[in-house]
Amino acid sequence: MEQKSSTNWYQGCGTKVEGQDADKQAYLEKIERSGRFIVQPKCDGNWGSIHGGKNLKVISRGGLSIDNHGLHPFPEGCLVIGEMARGTQEALKRKTEHGCDFVDVFDILFFNHKWLGDLPLLDRLKALAEWHDKLWDKAKPSYKLLPVWTKDFVSRYEAEVEGLVIKPLANGGYRPGTKPKDWVKAKKEYTWDMVIMDWVRSTSETKSDVPHVESLIVGQYVNGLLSKMAKVGSMTNELSKAIAANFNKYKGRVVEVKGFARFNSGNLRHPSFVSDRNPLRTDKSPEECIWDGTTLVGTPW
Repeated sequence: MEQKSSTNWYQGCGTKVEGQDADKQAYLEKIERSGRFIVQPKCDGNWGSIHGGKNLKVISRGGLSIDNHGLHPFPEGCLVIGEMARGTQEALKRKTEHGCDFVDVFDILFFNHKWLGDLPLLDRLKALAEWHDKLWDKAKPSYKLLPVWTKDFVSRYEAEVEGLVIKPLANGGYRPGTKPKDWVKAKKEYTWDMVIMDWVRSTSETKSDVPHVESLIVGQYVNGLLSKMAKVGSMTNELSKAIAANFNKYKGRVVEVKGFARFNSGNLRHPSFVSDRNPLRTDKSPEECIWDGTTLVGTPW
Protein backbone atom coordinates (compact mmCIF):
# COMPACT_ATOMS: atom_id res chain seq x y z
CA MET A 1 0.00 0.00 0.00
CA GLU A 2 1.25 3.47 -0.91
CA GLN A 3 0.57 6.58 1.15
CA LYS A 4 -1.32 8.94 -1.15
CA SER A 5 -3.49 11.85 -0.10
CA SER A 6 -5.75 11.05 -3.07
CA THR A 7 -6.66 7.63 -1.62
CA ASN A 8 -9.94 7.36 0.24
CA TRP A 9 -8.65 6.36 3.68
CA TYR A 10 -12.04 6.58 5.38
CA GLN A 11 -13.21 3.52 7.27
CA GLY A 12 -16.42 3.86 9.26
CA CYS A 13 -18.74 1.77 11.39
CA GLY A 14 -20.85 -0.59 9.30
CA THR A 15 -23.16 -1.59 12.15
CA LYS A 16 -24.97 0.16 14.97
CA VAL A 17 -26.53 -1.28 18.09
CA GLU A 18 -30.30 -1.00 17.74
CA GLY A 19 -32.94 -0.69 20.42
CA GLN A 20 -33.40 1.28 23.59
CA ASP A 21 -30.75 2.21 26.13
CA ALA A 22 -31.25 -1.03 28.09
CA ASP A 23 -30.74 -3.08 24.90
CA LYS A 24 -27.48 -1.27 24.16
CA GLN A 25 -26.21 -1.78 27.69
CA ALA A 26 -27.06 -5.50 27.53
CA TYR A 27 -25.12 -5.76 24.26
CA LEU A 28 -22.12 -4.02 25.81
CA GLU A 29 -22.18 -6.39 28.80
CA LYS A 30 -22.25 -9.37 26.44
CA ILE A 31 -19.29 -8.32 24.30
CA GLU A 32 -17.25 -7.31 27.36
CA ARG A 33 -17.64 -10.84 28.76
CA SER A 34 -16.24 -12.25 25.51
CA GLY A 35 -12.94 -10.40 26.05
CA ARG A 36 -12.53 -9.91 22.29
CA PHE A 37 -13.36 -6.22 21.94
CA ILE A 38 -12.25 -2.75 22.93
CA VAL A 39 -14.39 0.37 23.09
CA GLN A 40 -13.55 4.02 22.51
CA PRO A 41 -15.56 7.22 22.89
CA LYS A 42 -17.62 8.25 19.88
CA CYS A 43 -16.43 11.78 19.18
CA ASP A 44 -18.46 14.36 17.33
CA GLY A 45 -16.39 16.30 14.80
CA ASN A 46 -14.92 16.14 11.28
CA TRP A 47 -13.24 12.88 10.27
CA GLY A 48 -9.79 13.41 8.78
CA SER A 49 -6.71 11.59 7.50
CA ILE A 50 -3.62 13.55 8.55
CA HIS A 51 -0.50 13.11 6.41
CA GLY A 52 2.80 14.10 8.00
CA GLY A 53 5.33 16.49 6.55
CA LYS A 54 6.37 20.12 6.75
CA ASN A 55 3.25 21.02 4.79
CA LEU A 56 0.80 18.90 6.74
CA LYS A 57 -2.06 17.54 4.63
CA VAL A 58 -5.46 17.00 6.24
CA ILE A 59 -8.04 15.26 4.04
CA SER A 60 -11.76 14.95 4.83
CA ARG A 61 -13.81 11.78 4.45
CA GLY A 62 -15.06 13.25 1.17
CA GLY A 63 -11.53 13.58 -0.19
CA LEU A 64 -11.32 17.37 0.20
CA SER A 65 -8.31 19.17 1.61
CA ILE A 66 -9.02 20.80 4.98
CA ASP A 67 -7.12 24.09 5.15
CA ASN A 68 -6.64 26.38 8.15
CA HIS A 69 -6.70 23.32 10.39
CA GLY A 70 -4.37 24.80 13.01
CA LEU A 71 -2.55 21.49 13.58
CA HIS A 72 1.18 21.26 14.29
CA PRO A 73 3.22 19.33 11.68
CA PHE A 74 4.79 15.94 12.37
CA PRO A 75 7.36 13.94 10.35
CA GLU A 76 6.50 12.73 6.86
CA GLY A 77 5.95 9.05 6.22
CA CYS A 78 3.24 8.93 8.89
CA LEU A 79 -0.52 8.85 8.42
CA VAL A 80 -2.95 8.98 11.34
CA ILE A 81 -6.74 8.93 11.42
CA GLY A 82 -9.01 10.85 13.76
CA GLU A 83 -11.91 13.20 14.41
CA MET A 84 -11.07 16.90 14.25
CA ALA A 85 -12.66 19.03 16.96
CA ARG A 86 -14.50 21.31 14.56
CA GLY A 87 -17.69 21.60 12.56
CA THR A 88 -20.20 20.81 15.28
CA GLN A 89 -21.34 22.39 18.52
CA GLU A 90 -20.04 19.57 20.71
CA ALA A 91 -16.70 19.54 18.85
CA LEU A 92 -16.24 23.29 19.24
CA LYS A 93 -16.97 22.94 22.94
CA ARG A 94 -14.20 20.32 23.24
CA LYS A 95 -11.81 22.57 21.29
CA THR A 96 -12.48 25.44 23.68
CA GLU A 97 -11.88 23.21 26.68
CA HIS A 98 -8.66 21.86 25.14
CA GLY A 99 -7.33 25.33 24.33
CA CYS A 100 -6.31 24.80 20.69
CA ASP A 101 -7.15 22.99 17.46
CA PHE A 102 -6.72 19.23 17.89
CA VAL A 103 -7.61 15.80 16.59
CA ASP A 104 -8.91 12.84 18.56
CA VAL A 105 -6.57 10.26 16.99
CA PHE A 106 -7.69 6.63 16.98
CA ASP A 107 -5.66 4.87 14.28
CA ILE A 108 -2.34 4.92 12.42
CA LEU A 109 -1.83 3.52 8.91
CA PHE A 110 1.74 4.56 8.11
CA PHE A 111 4.64 4.95 10.54
CA ASN A 112 8.11 5.85 9.23
CA HIS A 113 6.89 5.07 5.68
CA LYS A 114 5.78 1.56 6.72
CA TRP A 115 2.22 0.41 5.96
CA LEU A 116 0.50 -0.84 9.13
CA GLY A 117 -3.04 -1.28 7.87
CA ASP A 118 -2.78 -5.06 7.51
CA LEU A 119 -1.89 -5.47 11.19
CA PRO A 120 -4.52 -6.35 13.81
CA LEU A 121 -5.99 -3.41 15.68
CA LEU A 122 -4.04 -4.08 18.87
CA ASP A 123 -0.71 -3.87 17.00
CA ARG A 124 -1.76 -0.62 15.32
CA LEU A 125 -2.72 0.86 18.69
CA LYS A 126 0.73 0.01 20.05
CA ALA A 127 2.33 1.71 17.04
CA LEU A 128 0.06 4.70 17.52
CA ALA A 129 1.18 5.09 21.13
CA GLU A 130 4.83 4.91 20.00
CA TRP A 131 4.18 7.52 17.28
CA HIS A 132 2.57 9.87 19.80
CA ASP A 133 5.37 9.36 22.32
CA LYS A 134 7.94 10.43 19.71
CA LEU A 135 6.10 13.62 18.71
CA TRP A 136 7.75 16.95 19.39
CA ASP A 137 6.45 18.50 22.60
CA LYS A 138 4.98 21.40 20.62
CA ALA A 139 3.03 18.98 18.45
CA LYS A 140 1.51 16.82 21.20
CA PRO A 141 -1.41 19.18 22.07
CA SER A 142 -2.64 18.88 18.46
CA TYR A 143 -3.01 15.11 18.72
CA LYS A 144 -5.04 13.64 21.53
CA LEU A 145 -5.08 9.84 21.64
CA LEU A 146 -8.53 8.44 22.25
CA PRO A 147 -8.65 6.19 25.32
CA VAL A 148 -8.88 2.45 24.74
CA TRP A 149 -11.07 0.56 27.22
CA THR A 150 -11.17 -3.19 27.73
CA LYS A 151 -13.61 -3.26 30.68
CA ASP A 152 -16.46 -1.35 32.32
CA PHE A 153 -18.17 -0.92 28.96
CA VAL A 154 -21.56 0.02 30.42
CA SER A 155 -20.23 2.68 32.78
CA ARG A 156 -18.09 4.07 29.95
CA TYR A 157 -21.20 4.25 27.77
CA GLU A 158 -23.19 5.99 30.49
CA ALA A 159 -20.47 8.62 30.95
CA GLU A 160 -20.21 9.55 27.26
CA VAL A 161 -22.58 12.06 25.65
CA GLU A 162 -22.25 10.62 22.14
CA GLY A 163 -21.80 6.91 22.91
CA LEU A 164 -19.11 4.35 22.05
CA VAL A 165 -17.39 2.75 19.08
CA ILE A 166 -16.80 -0.99 19.44
CA LYS A 167 -13.90 -2.71 17.65
CA PRO A 168 -12.63 -6.31 17.63
CA LEU A 169 -9.06 -6.81 18.81
CA ALA A 170 -8.22 -9.39 16.17
CA ASN A 171 -9.90 -7.92 13.11
CA GLY A 172 -8.65 -8.34 9.59
CA GLY A 173 -6.83 -5.04 9.41
CA TYR A 174 -7.87 -1.58 8.28
CA ARG A 175 -9.98 -1.50 5.11
CA PRO A 176 -9.93 1.96 3.50
CA GLY A 177 -13.07 3.08 1.71
CA THR A 178 -15.38 0.71 3.59
CA LYS A 179 -17.76 0.48 6.53
CA PRO A 180 -17.02 -2.98 7.96
CA LYS A 181 -19.68 -4.63 10.07
CA ASP A 182 -17.17 -5.51 12.80
CA TRP A 183 -16.82 -1.81 13.67
CA VAL A 184 -19.99 -1.06 15.63
CA LYS A 185 -21.32 2.19 17.08
CA ALA A 186 -23.53 2.38 20.15
CA LYS A 187 -25.00 5.87 19.84
CA LYS A 188 -26.84 7.41 22.76
CA GLU A 189 -30.35 8.65 22.14
CA TYR A 190 -32.50 10.75 24.43
CA THR A 191 -36.21 11.53 24.67
CA TRP A 192 -38.14 14.71 25.35
CA ASP A 193 -41.84 15.43 25.77
CA MET A 194 -42.91 18.15 23.34
CA VAL A 195 -46.06 19.97 22.31
CA ILE A 196 -47.51 19.82 18.79
CA MET A 197 -47.53 23.39 17.45
CA ASP A 198 -48.01 23.22 13.69
CA TRP A 199 -47.72 20.94 10.67
CA VAL A 200 -46.26 20.95 7.16
CA ARG A 201 -48.30 19.36 4.37
CA SER A 202 -46.64 16.76 2.18
CA THR A 203 -45.92 17.83 -1.41
CA SER A 204 -45.38 14.26 -2.62
CA GLU A 205 -47.23 13.50 -5.86
CA THR A 206 -48.35 10.14 -4.46
CA LYS A 207 -50.09 11.95 -1.59
CA SER A 208 -51.71 14.76 -3.53
CA ASP A 209 -55.27 13.36 -3.54
CA VAL A 210 -55.55 13.05 0.24
CA PRO A 211 -53.66 15.51 2.50
CA HIS A 212 -50.76 13.99 4.46
CA VAL A 213 -48.42 15.41 7.07
CA GLU A 214 -44.82 15.75 5.92
CA SER A 215 -43.68 16.84 9.37
CA LEU A 216 -44.96 18.12 12.69
CA ILE A 217 -43.47 21.19 14.34
CA VAL A 218 -43.09 20.61 18.06
CA GLY A 219 -41.72 22.61 20.96
CA GLN A 220 -41.35 23.18 24.68
CA TYR A 221 -41.94 26.02 27.09
CA VAL A 222 -38.96 28.28 27.80
CA ASN A 223 -39.56 30.97 30.41
CA GLY A 224 -43.29 30.48 29.98
CA LEU A 225 -43.23 30.82 26.18
CA LEU A 226 -43.91 27.84 23.91
CA SER A 227 -40.94 27.75 21.53
CA LYS A 228 -40.33 25.67 18.41
CA MET A 229 -37.67 22.99 18.90
CA ALA A 230 -37.94 20.38 16.15
CA LYS A 231 -39.56 19.32 12.90
CA VAL A 232 -40.40 15.61 13.04
CA GLY A 233 -41.62 13.52 10.13
CA SER A 234 -41.53 9.88 11.22
CA MET A 235 -45.10 8.58 11.47
CA THR A 236 -47.34 5.98 9.89
CA ASN A 237 -49.36 6.74 6.79
CA GLU A 238 -52.59 6.37 8.80
CA LEU A 239 -51.50 8.83 11.49
CA SER A 240 -50.24 11.25 8.86
CA LYS A 241 -53.67 11.30 7.17
CA ALA A 242 -55.53 11.56 10.45
CA ILE A 243 -53.58 14.60 11.65
CA ALA A 244 -53.89 16.31 8.26
CA ALA A 245 -57.64 15.70 8.20
CA ASN A 246 -58.24 17.26 11.63
CA PHE A 247 -55.16 19.08 12.91
CA ASN A 248 -57.06 20.96 15.60
CA LYS A 249 -57.70 17.63 17.31
CA TYR A 250 -53.94 17.14 17.73
CA LYS A 251 -52.67 20.70 18.17
CA GLY A 252 -51.44 21.31 21.71
CA ARG A 253 -51.12 17.60 22.54
CA VAL A 254 -47.93 16.05 23.89
CA VAL A 255 -45.70 13.72 21.87
CA GLU A 256 -42.51 11.87 22.83
CA VAL A 257 -39.57 12.73 20.59
CA LYS A 258 -36.11 11.14 20.50
CA GLY A 259 -32.80 12.45 19.16
CA PHE A 260 -29.05 12.68 19.71
CA ALA A 261 -28.90 15.47 22.31
CA ARG A 262 -29.67 19.05 21.24
CA PHE A 263 -28.08 22.30 20.19
CA ASN A 264 -27.69 25.42 22.33
CA SER A 265 -30.70 26.84 20.49
CA GLY A 266 -32.81 23.98 21.83
CA ASN A 267 -33.23 22.33 18.43
CA LEU A 268 -32.83 18.56 18.47
CA ARG A 269 -30.21 16.56 16.56
CA HIS A 270 -31.85 14.10 14.14
CA PRO A 271 -35.30 14.07 15.79
CA SER A 272 -37.85 11.30 15.33
CA PHE A 273 -40.84 10.00 17.26
CA VAL A 274 -40.22 7.31 19.86
CA SER A 275 -43.18 5.49 18.31
CA ASP A 276 -44.14 6.21 14.72
CA ARG A 277 -47.44 4.39 15.30
CA ASN A 278 -48.63 6.47 18.24
CA PRO A 279 -46.22 9.06 19.64
CA LEU A 280 -48.97 10.78 21.66
CA ARG A 281 -48.68 10.88 25.46
CA THR A 282 -51.94 10.99 27.39
CA ASP A 283 -50.20 11.07 30.78
CA LYS A 284 -48.53 14.46 30.25
CA SER A 285 -49.94 17.96 29.98
CA PRO A 286 -48.41 20.58 27.64
CA GLU A 287 -47.44 22.72 30.64
CA GLU A 288 -45.08 19.94 31.79
CA CYS A 289 -43.02 20.21 28.60
CA ILE A 290 -40.41 22.67 29.85
CA TRP A 291 -36.80 23.29 28.82
CA ASP A 292 -34.51 25.21 31.17
CA GLY A 293 -32.53 26.64 28.25
CA THR A 294 -29.27 24.93 29.21
CA THR A 295 -29.69 21.14 29.57
CA LEU A 296 -28.65 19.57 26.25
CA VAL A 297 -29.53 15.94 27.00
CA GLY A 298 -32.86 14.39 27.89
CA THR A 299 -33.96 11.05 29.29
CA PRO A 300 -31.91 8.10 27.93
CA TRP A 301 -34.04 6.14 25.50
